[in-house]
Amino acid sequence: VPNAPCVTYVGSDDTRLALEAAQTLFRHLHGRGEVLVVSGPIDSVTSVERVHAFLDAAELRPGIVLKGTVVGDYRRDVARDRTAPWLAGHGRVDGVLAANDIMAIGVVIPLSPLGDSLGLTPLPLLYWPLLALTLLCYLVLTQLVKMWLLRRNWI
Repeated sequence: VPNAPCVTYVGSDDTRLALEAAQTLFRHLHGRGEVLVVSGPIDSVTSVERVHAFLDAAELRPGIVLKGTVVGDYRRDVARDRTAPWLAGHGRVDGVLAANDIMAIGVVIPLSPLGDSLGLTPLPLLYWPLLALTLLCYLVLTQLVKMWLLRRNWI
C-alpha cells in the first residue's frame, strides 16, 4: 500500500527458544553430563536472554553441569576458533548449547569426524591478506575494463 505508515518487526521468544533447546539436549543426555555454553555477544539482548534460559534449564537438572561459556559472537568462525582452545584446556564435554545455529555448526562440524573428512582446518594467517589483495585486484580490474568499454561506447 503506497504511503501507508507502518512499522513491522519479526522476532522470536529467545527465552522459550533457549529453554526448549536446553531441555532437548538434557533429555538426550538423560539428565546427566557436562555442557559447554556458546553465547552470542555479551551485550546482545538476545544472547543474554538465551544464556539466562540455558542457566535456568540447567538448575532444574542437578545432573547437568555447565562447565563454561565461550563467547561466539553469533559467528561460525569465531565460535569454532574460541571453542577449540577451550576444549583443549578443559577437556571434553558431553554437549554444547549454542545460542544460534550458525555457532553450533561452527563448533560441531570441525570437532566431528565429518570435519576431518571435509578437510576443515584452521585457515593460515596469510589467507586474510591474500584474500584482501585478491578482492582489491578484482575491483581495480573491473573498473579498468568498465572504463575501457565506456571509451569504446560498448556499454
